[in-house]
Formats: sequence, C-alpha cells, structure tokens
Amino acid sequence: MSYGAKISSDHRFGCGNLRGALAEEFWQGCLAGRSGVARITLFDPTDFAVQIAGELKGFNPEDYIDRIEARRMDRFVQLGVVASEAAVKDAGLGPGQADPRRVGVLIGSGVGESEPSRLSTPTS
Repeated sequence: MSYGAKISSDHRFGCGNLRGALAEEFWQGCLAGRSGVARITLFDPTDFAVQIAGELKGFNPEDYIDRIEARRMDRFVQLGVVASEAAVKDAGLGPGQADPRRVGVLIGSGVGESEPSRLSTPTS
C-alpha cells in the first residue's frame, strides 16, 4: 500500500485525517462521500454537551514510530511525522535528494493539544 498519494508526476502528499490514516484511504473516503465524524471514542464524552467529533480512528503510532519516541510526542505531532515520512517515501526521495526550495510541509491543527482531558470542561 502506498503511504502517500500521487497528485501528479511532481506532487506527492502524506495525510493524517479523519477519513483515513493515510492519503489513499483519505482519497477513497472523499470519493465515496464518507464522513469521518462520529461519536467520540478517544475518551468518554458522556459528561460533555457535544459527543461527536472528527477523530482519526485506528492510528497506532508505534506502527510507524519508535515506541519511546512516540510517547514523547503529542498525537498531532505523531500524525505529522507519519504523514511527512509517507509523502517522502512515496516520492521515492532519500536524504539529500530533494531540493529544499521545492519541498514544503503544511500542518493544520485546531488546537495542537491532543489530550482530550486537557481540552474541555464537562457540562454541569
């Protein structure tokens, strides 16, 4: 399975998103019209007013990153590392093979903190 998706002969991307952990899964989810929004599973949302969210399900960072390294990273950082490495791998690039003036990384994170218990306060 390809970890990144080919957009054109010169453009590749890696993806960590709520439709699928990797770029190909993301693209297939888009084509199928699948939503990644569902009841929250990363923590118990029972005491919260909102109980749905867009979560990336089935992502195990240790499938891609050393266990000790993964434990030192927030989840959004793990996703960024995996997606970036996937795009580089899919492009067939090795160390020093890319022109740094033609390579970019875009990371979108709503909050940046991945620990749900630190993000929200339950409703009374």
